[in-house]
Amino acid sequence: MKKYIVPLVLIGLAAALILWTDGPLDVDDALITYRYAENIATGQGFAYNVGEQILGTSTPLYTLLIAAG
Repeated sequence: MKKYIVPLVLIGLAAALILWTDGPLDVDDALITYRYAENIATGQGFAYNVGEQILGTSTPLYTLLIAAG
């Protein structure tokens, strides 16, 4: 068992270094989609900010499905 400790620690450190240097994860895509869906559902149109009609969501069909439900 002891012969596996050093390789496992090195693999863990390498994984942590890769994740740390890769930068922040892009997890705000879902929030963008929900903001579009909320504006559609409230009659404000397909916009992130009311009055700005641009496509800024990566999932327009899913956005429409959320707004409908």
